[in-house]
Amino acid sequence: GFSEYIYVTEGHLKNTVFKIPNNLTPVEASFLEPLACVIRAVERSQIQKGQKVLILGLGSIGNLMAQVVKVYGAKVFGYDINEERQNFSNLKFDPNIKYNIIFMTSGAKSAIETALKYILSGGKIIVFSSVKDLSGYTNNDIYYRELSIIGSYSPAPNDYKISYELLKDKKVKVDKMSVEYPLDKLSSAVDDTIANKIMKAYIKIWKWKQ
Repeated sequence: GFSEYIYVTEGHLKNTVFKIPNNLTPVEASFLEPLACVIRAVERSQIQKGQKVLILGLGSIGNLMAQVVKVYGAKVFGYDINEERQNFSNLKFDPNIKYNIIFMTSGAKSAIETALKYILSGGKIIVFSSVKDLSGYTNNDIYYRELSIIGSYSPAPNDYKISYELLKDKKVKVDKMSVEYPLDKLSSAVDDTIANKIMKAYIKIWKWKQ
């Protein structure tokens, strides 16, 4: 990501490179890849219209996930221990119900316990984050409750195409998620991201001409 030049294969040019449409800023267009990853996760969940879905962790990925879940017609709820992020997402959390699908977009160990508490028996937990220690879902929870634990990491070419269309058609809005930093403030951008002062950093390298 910090390379001055990168080698792009013919396959990448054909399947993962898109011309930025006039109605998107470079900052908005920079969400093409993370949004494609999110679409992959939602597709793998085999989500159904009307299902109750909980997003655990409401950073940039959690907010993208919530918007995609809405596009697919499910009822979306969200939870984050950071009150600022909870308010930004405009999502509600109902502790009195169980959820058909839970998307793990938080890397906190406690999120695993929360997911197991609020998932319906027979439900699906989509793992979309790494956890620092070796905590995991216990064999007996998966066995007796017939849970499906599904990992999702990187997108397929078709996920990029869907991502492009959702961004272009403004069905997923990302304009308020990033903070711009000039290249000489790169260290501040990294520090602010680690400290959770911002949701996502965009490093502005040159002046963009529309």
